[in-house]
Amino acid sequence: TRPLRIAHENEQQFDNVLRRRYIAHWGLPG
Repeated sequence: TRPLRIAHENEQQFDNVLRRRYIAHWGLPG
């Protein structure tokens, strides 16, 4: 089995966490 899929999902999760933290701190963009 290749860990690429898991790595990609973790990357998306990490991106979502960063986005949530950014929105919580700065508010919604736009």
